[in-house]
Amino acid sequence: MGNLFSSLFGRLKKRDTRVLLLGLDHAGKTTVLSQMGLQEMYTKQQKIKDEQEGIDDIDIQNVVPTVGFNVKEVMFGKLQFVLWDLGGQTNIRQMWKHYYKGTDGVIYVIDSSDHGRIQESKQEIENLLCQEELKECCLLIIANKMDKPNAMSTTELIAKLALEDNIGKSRPWFVQSTCALSGEGLKRALEWFVEKLQQRQTSQ
Repeated sequence: MGNLFSSLFGRLKKRDTRVLLLGLDHAGKTTVLSQMGLQEMYTKQQKIKDEQEGIDDIDIQNVVPTVGFNVKEVMFGKLQFVLWDLGGQTNIRQMWKHYYKGTDGVIYVIDSSDHGRIQESKQEIENLLCQEELKECCLLIIANKMDKPNAMSTTELIAKLALEDNIGKSRPWFVQSTCALSGEGLKRALEWFVEKLQQRQTSQ
């Protein structure tokens, strides 16, 4: 009987793995999220919910920028997590802080072809790194729009964002070039991310 209560209590205490999908407006966050749906990464429950809400097909070519937030349940490998896609407009970024509590990992999407806003992203990432509630979170940076001719390489982005100086070995981090429209690079990025999330859960 004691083992039964212990098992039930353990289940009650277990919470969903929580991930934030962040980045400036027009970086491609919602396209990344939609690509996950196209690649059958949404959970069965999420698919049922989308059908009930009349979301039958995902149009990757006509994604509407998020004003507020989107929430999806994602299953990748053996890990299920809740992914919060938060809008990247300047006024909405001020609200990000209200979603930090209980976060296990952060995916930050950058438009790697937008040289003019790289310092803006650098500032936002540095702000995230300073947050007490995010101090143990792994950080995946998705360098989106790698198909553009003027896209920065991951090496160039790491330097421009000063990641090695600002993060170093203080937390797991990784930069992956992707094209959200085609999905290229996304699987590799998530493989790294999910592995780090599972390691974090094991150590807790």
